[in-house]
Amino acid sequence: MTAWFPRCALAASVILVSACGGPQTPIAPVPAPNALSGSWVLPEAKAQDLVYVSHTGPSKPSTYILSLPRGELVGHLNVSGSLCSDNAGNVWIAEGSNPYEKGKLLEYAHGGEKPIRTLRASNMAPWACAVDPTSGNVAAADGGHEIDIYKSGSTQPEVVTHKKLDLIDVTYDNSGNLLILGGTVTRHQKLKVAELPKGATKIKLLRGFHTRILGHSGFQWEDKDLTLGDALNEGGHEIYRYEVGRRIKSRGVVELANGDFAYLASYWIQGSKAVATAWCGSSTCAAPIFLYNYPAGGEPIKELGEGIVPWHGGAVTISVAPK
Repeated sequence: MTAWFPRCALAASVILVSACGGPQTPIAPVPAPNALSGSWVLPEAKAQDLVYVSHTGPSKPSTYILSLPRGELVGHLNVSGSLCSDNAGNVWIAEGSNPYEKGKLLEYAHGGEKPIRTLRASNMAPWACAVDPTSGNVAAADGGHEIDIYKSGSTQPEVVTHKKLDLIDVTYDNSGNLLILGGTVTRHQKLKVAELPKGATKIKLLRGFHTRILGHSGFQWEDKDLTLGDALNEGGHEIYRYEVGRRIKSRGVVELANGDFAYLASYWIQGSKAVATAWCGSSTCAAPIFLYNYPAGGEPIKELGEGIVPWHGGAVTISVAPK
């Protein structure tokens, strides 16, 4: 079995529901139709920390905006894709779910209902994105051999390549180095971690990375550690932590305990909290989004969005209200 799902992944989410044969039964009642029509955000949302949850199913694309920590629906965007956010609270949606069409990256201000910036990708259908905290540059990947990097204010990307790796996911560390999750297209397919150092033009492989996961459910820099989610460990919902230096060293595992879901679909870490979405059985799921203490893990401290987000899984990010 491959270590990831080329053309079947949603960046922070492990699998596209419509394309990959995952569970396809709604887990909660769909909200009233007027709540899901068009794009809208309540005015008070701009002063709150927010959770964005995006999913693509057989119905129209949707990104739900929930208040944090209450988990109430405060907005809806009629677009979907993978998600990433920056230190200013702006949220990017990588709208590249259809691998047969070129995609785009949409930037929304915290609590905004219309994009403030649109970047069109002529060479890929991006399913992963990351924002450089030192420069505002945006990186995108789609599982091919190229990474697009849009410098702050530019609409045309600089393209970096690695011919021997499928470049699956991206994240920036605190210093502006781009870390890349890659896979080798060989008989023994394995996940690898590569780096594009700040200011460099060539991707280099990092040594010391070892993992047994069957599918990834997120790849994010968190304070001092690189994190990687295990998507297909049924009965265990794990985020692996790594120290990145000359070699990558394991920093242990965060267990996200909850018997209501079978697989970890996506996660986002923000300070001392983490949110996670789930693939789960239609008769066992109480809510699709869980809030955890991080890095303590263990049982969730709250279920978010119960009865709001109608499909399994989905990409997720936290947008912190600007101070």
